[in-house]
Amino acid sequence: MKNPQVKISYIKIISFTGLILTLIPSILVYQGGIDLEMNKMLMLIGTFCWFLTAPYWMNKNQNR
Repeated sequence: MKNPQVKISYIKIISFTGLILTLIPSILVYQGGIDLEMNKMLMLIGTFCWFLTAPYWMNKNQNR
C-alpha cells in the first residue's frame, strides 16, 4: 500500500460503514426488525468506526 490515496479510500469505506451502522439499526428497531439490545450494539460499533477513522480523511487538503 504505497499509494496514500488507496489507504485513504479504505479508511473512507470504514468510516461510511460506521455511519451506516448508526442509521440503519434505528430504522430496523422502528420497523420491528431487530431488538433494542442489538440496536445498541450495532450503533456502538458504528460510532467507534466513525470516530476512529473519520479524522484521518476529513478536512484534508486534496493537493498533497
